[in-house]
Amino acid sequence: MDSHITGALEMYGPNIVTSEGSQWAHLRRHTATPFNERNSALVWEETIRQTKEMVQYWEDEYSRSSSASEFILTDTREDILKFTLNIICSVGYGVKLPFRPGLENSTESAEGLFKDAITPLPGYHFTFRSAMEYLNKHITSMFIANGLLPKGIPRSVLPFFKKDFDAFDDIGRYLRALVSTAETKETLSQNLIDGLVRSKQKIDKDQGLDPELTEDEILGNLFVFTIAGHETTAVSLRFALVLLALNQDAQEYLYEGIREATYDEPRNPVEWDYRRVYPKLVSPLCLETLRMYPPVSGIPRWTGDSAVNITYHNQPYLLPPHVYVNVNASGLHYSEEYWGPDAAVFDPKRWDKRTREASSRRIRKVVCPDQGWNTTQSISQYEAHISLSATASDRV
Repeated sequence: MDSHITGALEMYGPNIVTSEGSQWAHLRRHTATPFNERNSALVWEETIRQTKEMVQYWEDEYSRSSSASEFILTDTREDILKFTLNIICSVGYGVKLPFRPGLENSTESAEGLFKDAITPLPGYHFTFRSAMEYLNKHITSMFIANGLLPKGIPRSVLPFFKKDFDAFDDIGRYLRALVSTAETKETLSQNLIDGLVRSKQKIDKDQGLDPELTEDEILGNLFVFTIAGHETTAVSLRFALVLLALNQDAQEYLYEGIREATYDEPRNPVEWDYRRVYPKLVSPLCLETLRMYPPVSGIPRWTGDSAVNITYHNQPYLLPPHVYVNVNASGLHYSEEYWGPDAAVFDPKRWDKRTREASSRRIRKVVCPDQGWNTTQSISQYEAHISLSATASDRV
């Protein structure tokens, strides 16, 4: 892929999204391993914990005086961003942050470095939470300052990018500290950073032909996991909440699905067992939300150094080298050829395999890109689905 596109995404190093050919195969072998059922169980546990804390915060802040269980939310953007970021920090980095900040004094120990601190440590401009929040709220200026501008330009002549430079430096230091800590652990957990370190150590032990992950590759992939899974999940959740608010039938459909799946389960979602409960939950609501409002509306690709033959409507075409191709996800998701005459209608039941309607209107010829996005999207779907399930259960 062209360096103008990949430069911004390679701020911290090569990664699964920007790589191609043998480098992509090398990174794919390492980055696929951490995404497994054990990691999904972590997503399950942390999402339920964060959901309960968020709902409790909403009750405390927005409850009507007559009933503590009823409240009106006028804007969920900041809360949902915090919610998804906290899950990524836990599942990705092993850093557990409370939804309602419990500010403490930071310490220079490995554990204290990532506390929900009042102020950053000497030498840092941001606490870990504030640095990650800045990254996800100012991703465009971060890309420009640290990924697109030539490295030879002195930072002193770009004072308007000072916070972007500072956040970039601090995040890099935090990530390196996390990698260093993981490499010295006697027992690694199932979060993503430990999974990448485990994969690196296994290659060292087995002395395989595939080279080990470099530190830059670990940092580069952690960075991509974060930006690919944070804002996208938050946006999808906000759309899902709005669609639920506008469609009473969808609320009832979601509630009935959750009630059926958790009929014999404890009332408290924290006590739900991932391996037992999650397979019984269906996710049409999340899938339909992603279809109508895809967080990534276009998928950029290019032909590289060689021409590429494609077939469209049974007609062959030759794309020359160095041609950019953008897959219009929104156009594809509203195509009546694939979705039928009601393509513009919000209908979660179209995804439910248990209904005759879904089986008669099977999706045809629709494929997902196979280079990196599928892993983070799977975590995003877990988060959205579990959150909605836990929230609905908590409100009954």
